[in-house]
Amino acid sequence: VGEFKDGNINGHGTRKLANGDKFVGKFKDNIMHGKGTYTFKNGETFVGTFENGRRNGHGTRTLTNGIKYVGEWKNGFEWNGKVFNKENEILIRYFNGERIKK
Repeated sequence: VGEFKDGNINGHGTRKLANGDKFVGKFKDNIMHGKGTYTFKNGETFVGTFENGRRNGHGTRTLTNGIKYVGEWKNGFEWNGKVFNKENEILIRYFNGERIKK
């Protein structure tokens, strides 16, 4: 579901993937591009920005156990941000893609 141009989704839309995952957000030429919510079939979520189908920019990934990463993503990877437990305590930090303990 979404806006179509030349057979491609452009603008806001919803896509359910064959593996059970779901994306609701912005598309550019059928690719996730812009703000959106990606829900994995196991219940994990990513809410944030995509660029050319990859997490890029600010976003939050929340695991089913309540652990979450909040911060910047670059080319699909954690870049500058923090991992929190469900009590909101910092477990791990990322700086320029490097994983750093508290």
